[in-house]
Amino acid sequence: MTSTIIQWNLNGFYCQLEQLQLLLSRHNPIIVCLQETNFPSNHVGKLRQYIAYNKNRTTAVHASGGVATYIKEHIPQMEITLNTPLEALSVSVLLSVQLCICN
Repeated sequence: MTSTIIQWNLNGFYCQLEQLQLLLSRHNPIIVCLQETNFPSNHVGKLRQYIAYNKNRTTAVHASGGVATYIKEHIPQMEITLNTPLEALSVSVLLSVQLCICN
C-alpha cells in the first residue's frame, strides 16, 4: 500500500473544491495539506473520511490566507500545539513510522 500526501496552495477551498475532489478520487491520499484556503476566521471545509485541522487568518477584512491539513480518519493522529502567530499547524501521524506533518 502506498501512502500519498498531497500539498496544494489552492487559493480558495470552495472555488477549487471540484478539482480537489477529483484529486482525492484519483489518488486517495492519506494526508492533504492545503494553503490559502480563504476560510472565514471560524470555519473549516469538510472532506468526507478525513479529520480536519486548520488555522485561519483572523486579521483580514475578508476571508483570505489560512492553512488546513486533512488526515484519513483511520490514521492514528494528534495535533501538536504550536506557539506562533504564523498560519501554521502541525499534526503527528503514525504510519509505518511516526511523522510530524507541518503545514
